[in-house]
Amino acid sequence: MTRRMRILSERSHEPRRGGASQLAISASFIGGLTMALPYIYTRTTLTGRVPKFVACEQCAFEYVYLLEKTAVGEDVTNVLFLAGADKRASADAEARLRQALEASCEVVPCPACGHVQEHMVRRARNLRHRWMNPAAIFILVAAGFMLGSSAITTLVATVTDQLFGVPILLGGAGAVAAMIGVSLLRLKRLWAKRHNPNDAPVATRKQQGNELAVSRQEFLQMTEDEAR
Repeated sequence: MTRRMRILSERSHEPRRGGASQLAISASFIGGLTMALPYIYTRTTLTGRVPKFVACEQCAFEYVYLLEKTAVGEDVTNVLFLAGADKRASADAEARLRQALEASCEVVPCPACGHVQEHMVRRARNLRHRWMNPAAIFILVAAGFMLGSSAITTLVATVTDQLFGVPILLGGAGAVAAMIGVSLLRLKRLWAKRHNPNDAPVATRKQQGNELAVSRQEFLQMTEDEAR
């Protein structure tokens, strides 16, 4: 199908295992000798897909879209208990993936009328201006660095009984950066709260729905064809 995503009824997992690496060192006294026993960090990534069935709240049209999520499983264990680390990491990833697939959703408007369902609105708001959160965090970290540097240079100036203009500049820049970072976080929350995905043009929403979903009847027909 050229204008729609091909939907499969089977969930697929694609494990991508990360390499093990030394995470910490512990000391264990064995036979009068001190041995350093490294802890090994094992990481497993699983990607799963599952069809989500939706009945439109506005027109009762039934459609299906494909939800895909990725989960990471981790295990940290001593080398003495390394056996089974891969299985424990995989089990952790499997549990996280299952929870994500069951609880999550994507913003997929109804292909028939373009309505965005109520349970999708929160997701749409989270995606709204999502760049603002990492930008704000980066600015706040930079502000902390500048304020810390200002404090250190102020201490040095006090000890050496010399006056520097650097602490004032760093302190002022840090304060301004902190205000910008906090403002970005507040604006993101405010704008997201006011966002209504159903305010977009109906034609645009319908087009998006037809690109991401198929009708329930089409989906069932596709699954029958796959089974043959």
